Amino acid sequence: MHQNARVYDLETGWLQEDVNFWRRLVAGSHPALEEARKHRADARLAGIDISGAMLAAARERVDRECPELRGAFVFAREDMRCFELGEQFDLVICGLNSLQYLYSLDDRLACLAAVRKHIAPGGRFAFDMFTPVLTYIEESSRAPVERLDVDLTFETGETRRFIRRSYERYDPSTQIDDTVYEYEIVDREGGSSRFSDSLRWYFYFPQELELLLRVSGFRVVERWGGYCHEPFDRRAMRYCWVVEVADN
Repeated sequence: MHQNARVYDLETGWLQEDVNFWRRLVAGSHPALEEARKHRADARLAGIDISGAMLAAARERVDRECPELRGAFVFAREDMRCFELGEQFDLVICGLNSLQYLYSLDDRLACLAAVRKHIAPGGRFAFDMFTPVLTYIEESSRAPVERLDVDLTFETGETRRFIRRSYERYDPSTQIDDTVYEYEIVDREGGSSRFSDSLRWYFYFPQELELLLRVSGFRVVERWGGYCHEPFDRRAMRYCWVVEVADN
């Protein structure tokens, strides 16, 4: 899953709330980040992914959409459990559910240790992912659940319609949701292609997540339940949390 940059853009490119959330966070959450925003030439930006295809797409997008920042970006093919960039950053972001792709406790602890090593003094770590909505996961723990979760129409471009159906099964003993996606892409000429892919998600419960962060040397400084700074309460659909190193 998430090896095809074109498909990933089709199924997530319409989202804007998360992009705006990260922009606000970079612009105003920390004085050092605000200074970097004002003096773009001095900014140092790094992105990692385990997929070479996704990294290639990221480089191409920077070249196309913000060539003035080309020299500030570094992209590296790294595993989030053990990445090593040799420098520290004022802000580390793990966006769009990426922490949910760590399936064992050892993997989760290793990832947080690697993140902690890369945070500069006074810096922050921010992430977003789904909360375990009980009505949602309870249904899929009894039997596979079919959903039509994406159906998009595009006025321009080579794709006219993008459809994604999901078939989910949640295992409460492992807190892992196994999802099979079935895609249909209809082009501008009316032709269509169909294919399937799969994805595993790990769902963190709030107290478990806080304990994991504490054990890893972090302290939560902001808890939101959505990209528009909704409160993190019983209605929250997402974790949008910001943490700092506890001994800073």
